[in-house]
Amino acid sequence: MRYREIFELAPSPIISVGDDLIIRDCNRRAESVLGYQRGELIGRNLMDLIHPEDAGEDFEGERRLLRSNGDVIYADIGVARVGDERIIIIEDQTEIRRSLQEKELLLREIHHRVKNNLQIISSLLSIQERQLESEELSDVLRESRERIRSIALVHEHLYRSTNLRTIRIRNYLNNILSKLSQGQTHGKDVRISSSIEDLEFNLETSLPIGLMVNELVSNSLKHSGADNITVELRSLNGTLELTVKDDGIGLESPEVLEKSGSMGWYLIRALTDQLDGELKIETEDGLSVSLRFRELGYRERY
Repeated sequence: MRYREIFELAPSPIISVGDDLIIRDCNRRAESVLGYQRGELIGRNLMDLIHPEDAGEDFEGERRLLRSNGDVIYADIGVARVGDERIIIIEDQTEIRRSLQEKELLLREIHHRVKNNLQIISSLLSIQERQLESEELSDVLRESRERIRSIALVHEHLYRSTNLRTIRIRNYLNNILSKLSQGQTHGKDVRISSSIEDLEFNLETSLPIGLMVNELVSNSLKHSGADNITVELRSLNGTLELTVKDDGIGLESPEVLEKSGSMGWYLIRALTDQLDGELKIETEDGLSVSLRFRELGYRERY
C-alpha cells in the first residue's frame, strides 16, 4: 500500500508494461499528461502512444508522445526493469521545448533586425557618398560601407542558419566576394575566384574572417592592378589557413605594408590579434597574405 501511494503521487508519469509492451498499470500523472483514463491505457500497446516517426525497438531517450486528443508531447523516456515488468518513467519536456523555440524565434528576429539596421546605415552612407565632391572622402565612405556589409552578412547567414550558433563559412565568404565583384569601380574587371572548404564557424570566428577577406580583396582590387584574385580557406594539421593572393604588381617587401599606416592594414593586424593568428606575407609575383589560426571559443559576456 505504501509503495502504491508513492507510485500514485510521483510527479512524473509512470507506466508499467510487460515484455510485450502491453500497458499493465499507470499512475495519476500519466493519466493527466497523456489525457487518458487508467482504464483506457491498461491493455493498450505502449507503441500506440509514441509518435510514428519516433517508433522503434528502442524507445528510451527523447521521443514524441501522442495525447488522447492528438497533441504532441516532447518527452524524455527512462526505462527500468523490475521483475517481469518494465517501468517507463516519462519526463515531460514540452514546456521547455516551447520556451526554447520561442527564444530561437526571438534570436532569429534579433539577427534579422540587426542586419536590416546595418543595411540602413550602409544606405545612409551611400547617400552621403554621392553628395561628396572629394574622391578621397568618397573612398573612405565606400570602404566603411563594405565593412558594414560584411558584418550585416554574418547576421543574415545566422538568421538563415539551422542552429543559430554557426554559419557555413564557404557560403558567407562567397557572398562577400560576389558583392565585391559586383561593386568593382577601379577600371578593368578583375576575376575573383575561391577555393573554400565547407566548414562551419561560430560568430566569434566568422566575423573577423569575413572582415579580413573584405579588406584584403578590396585592397587588391584598388591597388594591385591584378587580373586575378584568389581566396583560399582550408584546414591544415589541426589549424586553419586563409590565403588571399593576387597576380598584380606586388610590393618591394612586406615592410611596405607595415609602414603604410593605412586603416585597412591596421584593421588586418587587429583582426589577426583577435584570432590569435599568425600572418605571412609574400610579395613575389603579386601579393599573397596568409593567416594561420584556430576557431575561437565562445566568450561569456556576463
